[in-house]
Amino acid sequence: MSTVVQTPEGKIKLYCKGADTVIMERLSKTQQHYTEKTFSHLKDYATEGIRTPCLAYRDISEAEYREWSAVYDQAVAIINGCGEALDTAAEIIEKDMTLLGATAVEDKLQEGVPDTIHTLQMAGIKVWVLTGDRQETAINIGLSCRLISESMNLVIVNEESAHATKEFISKRLNAINNQCKTGELEDLALIIGRTCLIAS
Repeated sequence: MSTVVQTPEGKIKLYCKGADTVIMERLSKTQQHYTEKTFSHLKDYATEGIRTPCLAYRDISEAEYREWSAVYDQAVAIINGCGEALDTAAEIIEKDMTLLGATAVEDKLQEGVPDTIHTLQMAGIKVWVLTGDRQETAINIGLSCRLISESMNLVIVNEESAHATKEFISKRLNAINNQCKTGELEDLALIIGRTCLIAS
């Protein structure tokens, strides 16, 4: 999520908030003063189940703003495919940013969520959660809402490519099938990297 503002001095700035992985891809390659310290804090917060959006900014010249504004105005006017056009416009300007830091937001579960998920599971209903949180946060939230339990074996997929992911999952499925043949059954939770998907 971004906003473009003009300061009282007439400078144009872009401020952007988003998941750490999204913000990191959009940072300038020049020296970033807060990256190391910010990511140390992010890891600490994520293990506590706290959501951690990052914040970044960049200065924009008048000429660049005018050029981008024309693209944005065209995107807004499109009837079919407006969302994709707006994403393209955002990609043009959300780049070469400087990291400001991160926020830590405790996002408590609504009352009854753990019991509801447990009841669904007991009824044989499969429950999946898709989240943009850091993997550590997603696991912590999965535990707190009783989607996964301490006794489960976590199958974590963080492969770099589709081929490597397919290979990893194939090997894991073979191992699970072999366990089933011997009668060794175990509860598993599948956690798929970057944008975390949890299933139990």
